[in-house]
Amino acid sequence: MKFYLANPNKQITPIYSDLSYKGKRIRLSTGISINPKSWDVSKERVTNKDIDNRFINTKLETILLEIKKLQNDSLVSSVQISFNDFKKRVMFILKPDSVIVPNSKDELFADLFLKWINNKYETSGITHKTFESYKSNLAFIKKFDNYKGHQHRVSEINKSYCEEVIKFSFNQLKINTKTLESKFRQYKICFTELKKDGYNINEIPFTEFKLNGKLNNELIALTEEQVDKILNVNVNKKSLKKVMDLLIVQLHTSQRYSDVQRISKENIRDKGNGKVIELMQQKTRHVIELPLTKKIEEVLERNNGKLPILNLRHYNIGLRKLAELAGLNDKIIRRKRIGVKVEEILVPLYKVLSSHCIRATTITLLGKKGYGIPQIMNISGHREIKTLNRYFKNNPTETALEVTNMWNNKG
Repeated sequence: MKFYLANPNKQITPIYSDLSYKGKRIRLSTGISINPKSWDVSKERVTNKDIDNRFINTKLETILLEIKKLQNDSLVSSVQISFNDFKKRVMFILKPDSVIVPNSKDELFADLFLKWINNKYETSGITHKTFESYKSNLAFIKKFDNYKGHQHRVSEINKSYCEEVIKFSFNQLKINTKTLESKFRQYKICFTELKKDGYNINEIPFTEFKLNGKLNNELIALTEEQVDKILNVNVNKKSLKKVMDLLIVQLHTSQRYSDVQRISKENIRDKGNGKVIELMQQKTRHVIELPLTKKIEEVLERNNGKLPILNLRHYNIGLRKLAELAGLNDKIIRRKRIGVKVEEILVPLYKVLSSHCIRATTITLLGKKGYGIPQIMNISGHREIKTLNRYFKNNPTETALEVTNMWNNKG
């Protein structure tokens, strides 16, 4: 078991625990928050000797001892402890007040869902963005209740309820199928988890509704020429300068935006034969080494050793603006579903650009430059070739022209 900081670049950050049981990872908040300057990464403890920090270290030691005892008990017990039961016991050790106690009363769906999302936020280490999506889905439940003039209880959540929700979504709100599928998926997870925890849930109807399948619009990777056009855009606006700096770092490192934001001078390590950026990826918790290019050093220098702070939504908006200024107007096909209808529309390239596309761009360009898959995986942080392959994007026009030139050059 180990302790780590959730967001070491923030002024105050929670301390999380990381352990495994039956081959599965458990990452949970300890309920303790500190200033990262007080944290010793190697010792996994706070460093300052004031009374508050000594209390924190004592609490961490207590947590460690209790979880070790739980692990030992599970090994010698004649009764097998399931993963969910083990996780629930760990949650109780970390934060006794956070565990949802099953209630036999038929609760309102909205109230139960609210309990579930609060518990998720407190114990499962979900990001603020995910928490906001949970709250949005709670608002959707209440909106449907208001439309029907009735607050639905858990016992009323059945196939008929789902069919009414679908009609309401398509006819009244005009939301697309992908959005509704996402909501149903979250409600299904909520009901499934609460049923395992002992809640009186007779039916999980959301499993029956797969609304015409998922539309997979292909991930876009820019060409080297298109990248150069964006980087050569003359930027005067302060907000776009921030986006440009973040874009440079993401292009040079191929990281997810959540990891790019956490890069600072504190991550630079001297390896004797050169300097690299050492970073623990937020999603996988794997430590990787990234290139420290001159451009990245320049970005860090003009931002006082840290990268500009910008949320993902504003970063994506900024990327599209830079691409528009760069004249990336090539038309691409996008598929969109409205209700049960699927429409194909042509949109300019700049309108669909996102941070995910930038990650795919760097991985694709590295492949074209002759870097092998193991080398690319070292940089990107991928652990499976199958996952990495989703990011390799071949431009069909480029391929056709390259093959044409190959044969024409043979005479």
